[in-house]
Amino acid sequence: MPRRTSIYGFSIPPFLATLAMLLAARGLALVLAKDATVSVNATSDWAGLSQGILFGIPLPVFLLLAYAIGSMSPDPR
Repeated sequence: MPRRTSIYGFSIPPFLATLAMLLAARGLALVLAKDATVSVNATSDWAGLSQGILFGIPLPVFLLLAYAIGSMSPDPR
């Protein structure tokens, strides 16, 4: 079985390729933002997913349960 250290024909470990892509993406974002700080509105609708409460229980608990139930699969054996 061949070693999985090849990224498109180069001998670059996948972890280093990931870090290089992160660096390139951050650099591109900095150029596109023209060196300005980009902030996210904390009162947006997305904040409700992490700060919401349903039936007295924090909403992330329900999200975790939904993910756990959805990711269950029958035993293939």
